[in-house]
Amino acid sequence: MTHTTCRPTFPSLWDGFFNDHYEPVKRDISPRAKVTDNGKSISVNLELPGVKKEDVKVEVENGVLTISALKKSQKKEESGDIYFNEISYGEYKRSFKLSDEVESGSIDAKLEDGILKLELGKKEKAKPKKIDVK
Repeated sequence: MTHTTCRPTFPSLWDGFFNDHYEPVKRDISPRAKVTDNGKSISVNLELPGVKKEDVKVEVENGVLTISALKKSQKKEESGDIYFNEISYGEYKRSFKLSDEVESGSIDAKLEDGILKLELGKKEKAKPKKIDVK
């Protein structure tokens, strides 16, 4: 009877470091977000590094805010071999369910320094109406 010990093997961090040529990887990316409420509006900031404003799409449908953007691969001729490249490209996509207090027709979007800044206006709360008794 032969006894075999199985041990998991993990590749070394440096395996293939100087032998393989790395290309950017295309994948879907969920951007990090920061959401704040100042009482009058809700601010949504999303990290979209390397994305141009013409490649950003903001939509509201059935009470869901969806932000998508495309980071395109940049093919540049470089002198020398690429030993390591973690820069990726692909589609950013993130959706948020909007509360009933958000006015979907009152959304402003601005892309600045790799941050998409959205301001979502809130609906005016219904004020109590005083009824005169006659």
